[in-house]
Amino acid sequence: MRRGTDSPGLYRLSLVRQISRPVVGGLFPNWFGDSLDGTLARYRAIERPHYGYFIDHSSDFIAQTLIVVGLGVSS
Repeated sequence: MRRGTDSPGLYRLSLVRQISRPVVGGLFPNWFGDSLDGTLARYRAIERPHYGYFIDHSSDFIAQTLIVVGLGVSS
């Protein structure tokens, strides 16, 4: 393993630049969309406090699970 690389997954990611740039580039739209949906619902006055909370946290849990599984598979 190269010096300065803490995990095997990051080392492999540095080997595949074609994949790493779109993945990192996709994090911003994901964060922006996740932050914007509640604000937009409040602005339009169509918020659904309990259902929206459930959907938001469920989708966040699924995304986090996929990230952790991906990190586990990469090492």
